[in-house]
Amino acid sequence: MNDELSLLEQAKEYLKKEEFVKAYEVLSKCALKEAKIKAFFWLNGLFEQRKGIPDDPEGAFEYYSFAENFKHKYATYELGIKYLNGNGCQQNYVIAYKKIKTAAENNYIQAYYKLGSLYYEGLGTPKNYELAVKWFLQSLESGHIESVIPLFQLYRKNICTVADGVYLYKYLNIAAAVGVEEAASSRTELELKLTPEEIVEAQRVSLKEWDDEIFK
Repeated sequence: MNDELSLLEQAKEYLKKEEFVKAYEVLSKCALKEAKIKAFFWLNGLFEQRKGIPDDPEGAFEYYSFAENFKHKYATYELGIKYLNGNGCQQNYVIAYKKIKTAAENNYIQAYYKLGSLYYEGLGTPKNYELAVKWFLQSLESGHIESVIPLFQLYRKNICTVADGVYLYKYLNIAAAVGVEEAASSRTELELKLTPEEIVEAQRVSLKEWDDEIFK
């Protein structure tokens, strides 16, 4: 018990001093080897902030596998990404899809876009444009502005029927303003399908939303 407290106190001091590499080493002893819950949460913070974490794909995979036992949706998502890319484990699209889907259904926002992409590309699951639209929309409305690009691509194919041209133009306008690749060219293409009145309305709404975001 004293050893545990000693290690946790050491880690706490390292964190205060922002000596993240040393903090990681100490917390790993507590969390990964001894399964100390408090150490696990501190270690998780380092992983989330990418501080002090060594370039060790297999070690990271071990950590996230351990963290998933605590029902931590961040860990489930990261494991999904690792299976998707074969990083620290054997590539497996089916397992990747299942884990990313679990994270998304548990409201892990980062997983929304990735799940939409898996449905869009048919990785680990059959292609399903309807579900792709659902998750891209959820991602977009949760603040992931890049999601407007695949939504526009689906709109172009007459698949994305739940989002009209004015709605997409609004977000393409915002995306172009922040430098999202393809946003400006997609907006120009969309303008050809909208009336002048619709374009004015979309610009007005996007400007208001942009102002609200900046000044809230």
